[in-house]
Amino acid sequence: MKILPVMSSNLYTPQKIEKHKNNTSAVSYASVSADAVRAKFCPSFSSLARFDNKTGHPLHSGFYRDFPTLIASAGFLKKNFPHGTTVLVGACSTGEDLISLYSLLPDAEKYKLIGFDKSDDALEIANKNIYSVIEDYGDAFLIDKTEDSTLRKLKSFFNNVMEKTSEPDFQLNAPNLMFINEPEMVYYRMKNEHRKNIDFKKLDINDIDSFLPEEEVGAIFFRNVFYMLTGNHLSIGIHNPENGHNIYVNKAECLNSIVDKVYERLPVGGFFIIGEVPAEHVYLADKYTPKNNRAIIDKVPMFNYDIDYNMADPEVEIYKKSPLHQALRKDNRFCPVFYTATRWNNYTFDVPTIWKKVN
Repeated sequence: MKILPVMSSNLYTPQKIEKHKNNTSAVSYASVSADAVRAKFCPSFSSLARFDNKTGHPLHSGFYRDFPTLIASAGFLKKNFPHGTTVLVGACSTGEDLISLYSLLPDAEKYKLIGFDKSDDALEIANKNIYSVIEDYGDAFLIDKTEDSTLRKLKSFFNNVMEKTSEPDFQLNAPNLMFINEPEMVYYRMKNEHRKNIDFKKLDINDIDSFLPEEEVGAIFFRNVFYMLTGNHLSIGIHNPENGHNIYVNKAECLNSIVDKVYERLPVGGFFIIGEVPAEHVYLADKYTPKNNRAIIDKVPMFNYDIDYNMADPEVEIYKKSPLHQALRKDNRFCPVFYTATRWNNYTFDVPTIWKKVN
């Protein structure tokens, strides 16, 4: 893959890493090494292959996905809001992300977690409070007899707030999943004493300014949702730069609008947590992108590996500077305090996933 010098810009590898980068003091209370977690994204079998009936969007969620960011978020909340706070989890899907965060919070009963999503199908599963874990899958370490000390620690966090339950009398998993051999499946529910600290509501992320909980909001999670809102589907766009994405969507305007609303909801010292997938940070250019903020990626190999790998697409233009990062840095409102690694087409780079409101 040939990538022009844009990869040295502050979009991909920050030229100046803030002193807070990967602040281990904020997360040292949990002796869990992120490197030992088997997958950055551990899909929950409960949401696997499920789609919203109205929009067709996937409901995929997962326990402990992007674990480095998740454990760091818990540490920052403990350090900056030791007496508790309210945390909003946008696009919460079926609830695994919210449960994972809660399980990592020391004195979790001090915190109120509110998940919201616009999908009725996702919220139905979340409110029924039943999840399934399957052997030999991404989150199988939650039921395996593992000797790995890190995974055992993570498993103990999970079991502190979850308990086994019987198979539900409704269709939990996607009906089209098929197996050669019948796998072991274990069902869990959140314990009643912890469930009272969690709530799920129907709300569109674009309307977050209309949602006003009585309590102070110390953190807002919008993980891996911006690329959906802006139609920034990198793989499709790379395949077909003319028709693969909507060039008439003003990505910068859309992102600024949401960040403005988030800024108003957070106090100084509050945290905004975003996703780690490349499409949250690398944006395809649209018709509104200024020429001086455009860069060309030349002949990026196909993402679809079923196609001849030697084939290459025409030149593709992207934002030289991430419009999401620019929206967050505007007027020095937010600064990044934690970076995690992501990977795009055989290239690994750091992206800022935890941002702190500083003024």
